[in-house]
Amino acid sequence: MKIALFPKAYPSEELKYNYAFVHRRAVHYAKQHDVQVFLPNKHIGINYDFEGIPVKVRKPGNIVSEINEYDPDILFVHAPVSRWEAFDFSMLSLSEEVQSRTDIPIITWLHGFEAISRLLYYPSDLPAVLDDGVSQTLKTLFLESTRNARNIMQLKNMRGYLRRRDRKGDITVFVSEWLRGAVENSTKRKVKNAQVVPNPIDEELFSYTERKPSNRNKLLSIRSFNSRKYANDLSIRAISKLNEGHLDIYGQGKYLSKCRQLSDDLGANVTFNPTFLKQEQIADLHDEYGIYLSPSRTDAQGVSMCEAMASGLPVITSPIGGIPEFVTDGKTGYLCETPEEMTNRISLLQSNPDQIVSMGERAAAAIRRKCGTTRIIEKELDIAKSLM
Repeated sequence: MKIALFPKAYPSEELKYNYAFVHRRAVHYAKQHDVQVFLPNKHIGINYDFEGIPVKVRKPGNIVSEINEYDPDILFVHAPVSRWEAFDFSMLSLSEEVQSRTDIPIITWLHGFEAISRLLYYPSDLPAVLDDGVSQTLKTLFLESTRNARNIMQLKNMRGYLRRRDRKGDITVFVSEWLRGAVENSTKRKVKNAQVVPNPIDEELFSYTERKPSNRNKLLSIRSFNSRKYANDLSIRAISKLNEGHLDIYGQGKYLSKCRQLSDDLGANVTFNPTFLKQEQIADLHDEYGIYLSPSRTDAQGVSMCEAMASGLPVITSPIGGIPEFVTDGKTGYLCETPEEMTNRISLLQSNPDQIVSMGERAAAAIRRKCGTTRIIEKELDIAKSLM
């Protein structure tokens, strides 16, 4: 089978983590099939190879003919955006133009931001800047209003795209049942040809390791600081109320300095590590900790959380979005509404190290059953074969 991958972005030597979840799929597809990535870019047209996967970067006016020349059996589209989001081209239109010339089937993966309402499902940035003065508050309000307006137009275009996919018999993939419902609510359209397939978790890289009782007071969080949705402020508030315990947070972003200040103000035992980690580094890091802290304000799945669970870390997280589909409260982790509840659950685990071990073991087994790489790749390829 010849697979043309058409993502919004893709890793390169300069941006190794850019849409890495698409690249990890491509690597596994390529073990059995011919795979070529086509990446739209209005400025350049180059070829490069990333970890064995060939990538063609082409201007929107050339990319359709390049895909047609490749003559794929199927087109895999990830996170398609319209001109309202990309400014210079529409992946929605380009995908359909490919199909109009070749009549090949399309599978579209929706990951969240490109297909759900910001007003309904994303937290506002305003609470984070209200103390920064009138000028900064007004600037943030203007930026949010602009993003929300573009999002409304994107959703209008996405509604038409999903309608045409259904008419063609193409399939749309969601990473969680929650995301499917959020997309249908945002676009005001029921998706007929839908499949729910989580993002894959590499069960070999994130291999299960039994937790050490000596690490019960060591907590880990790997989160971006670029959005309030990652709820790092809630982690800091939870840790500030612990009698003992230390949290290491790895990540970068515009709210890092504010979170540092919050931690200092509350006297929280938190160390900030402003760096991005390779997948291999993350897997090694998991082994040094006893609990994974990952609250959120919105999330379709929570991939870093699932990776921690696969390694055997019990997780403390939030009962929002798609997270409850991956964490069973009291069995594979805890779903907490408030920082105070998170503090109580962390303390409970610290005082019962055997429960850390048993909960981590159940978490690892549950994630392998639900989204282990082998299972997910096989399911995605089966979906593709069903269209051919």
